[in-house]
Amino acid sequence: MVFMLPLIVALLLLTPRQPSWALGIEIIILGVIHGLGLVIVGHGKRETGGESGSRLARLVDVITPNLLTTVLVLDAGASVLAGYANGLYLLVVAVIVAFIGGVASTWLFLIRDPD
Repeated sequence: MVFMLPLIVALLLLTPRQPSWALGIEIIILGVIHGLGLVIVGHGKRETGGESGSRLARLVDVITPNLLTTVLVLDAGASVLAGYANGLYLLVVAVIVAFIGGVASTWLFLIRDPD
């Protein structure tokens, strides 16, 4: 889920002759869909009892940057919609945070005890 964000952001930014207000709305919609997707995935994880026994795994699970990524995307969309083109720089940070979150989630999946 997190690894899809950079691809979709790139597609939105590469659309030619797009007014900035339309780009801002598209980025906000992307942020909302991304946040809802993460909530749905997180809800399914809690139902299956996805708690790990390792303290380090719990710490990484708590600090995975899913929420930060969603907030950055929403803030970037709101900034572009308000007319501040510099808000697009927040997408760079959001993509970097998304990659870090994806690696952390993958690592948690690999170290989790199957019992």
